[in-house]
Amino acid sequence: MASNQTLTALSSSSYVVPTKTSSIGMSRGMRWWEKSTKVNMSEIHSANHLVDSLLNAGDRLVVLDFYSPGCGGCKSLHPKICQLAESNPNVMFLKVNQEELRTMCHGLNVHVLPFFKFYRRAEDYTSDKKLSS
Repeated sequence: MASNQTLTALSSSSYVVPTKTSSIGMSRGMRWWEKSTKVNMSEIHSANHLVDSLLNAGDRLVVLDFYSPGCGGCKSLHPKICQLAESNPNVMFLKVNQEELRTMCHGLNVHVLPFFKFYRRAEDYTSDKKLSS
């Protein structure tokens, strides 16, 4: 608690220096592509991670959502993709950040965003060298 002298000095002063609050220990806000993600949505971090995810999906439909953090269209579609994921719990939604996995995206012929690819029974596709590059 502030002393009476401090309160008097502050009230008689015409200029008060604002105190800076520390952000240490506070988590940063979630980025748009991290918000509202559902249980059946996951982020792909490498080509191997993509191949493993496709193989583990079995007969489930897999939707690959290619996005970029700076893509306005991707940001606009994100809430709709989350709604689709919520209403289709048997579908696996995999998000691929084009900026982080540029080489893999190029190998998959992803040149414009937003872009979607659909897979079922992925063992037919994962032997393709484009996925593992």
